[in-house]
Amino acid sequence: MEHTRGLETSPPGRDNLEVEGPAHAVRRRRHRAARAIAKLGGDDTPASVNPRADAARSRPPLVDRPALRRARRAARLAAGLAFASAALSLYWTAGGTWLLDTVGGAIEDLARERSPAALALGAAAVLLKVAAGVLALALVHLPGGGRRRRLVLLANGAASAVLCLWGGANVVVGALVLAGAITPAADVDRHALRWHVFVWDMWFLVWGLALAVAVAAARRR
Repeated sequence: MEHTRGLETSPPGRDNLEVEGPAHAVRRRRHRAARAIAKLGGDDTPASVNPRADAARSRPPLVDRPALRRARRAARLAAGLAFASAALSLYWTAGGTWLLDTVGGAIEDLARERSPAALALGAAAVLLKVAAGVLALALVHLPGGGRRRRLVLLANGAASAVLCLWGGANVVVGALVLAGAITPAADVDRHALRWHVFVWDMWFLVWGLALAVAVAAARRR
């Protein structure tokens, strides 16, 4: 009975502390201290005390998903136009004549001439267009920073400016000629001119605009 009475009158919490052991008591004291410091320090507390705040600080910045998707779609469109144009140039350089009459002018004459100079010029055009397509695809997986990112953006921006100026100027001038607003001094192949206004030069203009959209969206990522 005396033993039972002694157990009944023991201070509350003592038996639990003995059962839990000193290690658990130390953890409880550390937990209380960490909570008190977290309340006082907020997000400025050390990482060992406030791991959520440390994880938030170390988390990388959010990516602008709409801009990323827009850049990739526009870059793929520009690359597709570049590779398709390269395929047509290769076809004409290899001796194909389909749609060659819609080009007209010196380009048609060189393609039909089949001289070494004409072949070299055609091969150079193919390689240049393929390189432009590969450069546009580089915008799809553009690195987050560094020299390579700056070079890719700069090169595509320059290509876009050239394409827009060349295609836009030819489309405007050709449309004015077709409308009768401009009267050329020499005879004009109106069949080829219509193809240039609505297809070939418009192709360069759309290619350049798609590349411009891809570059602008990539810069905002």
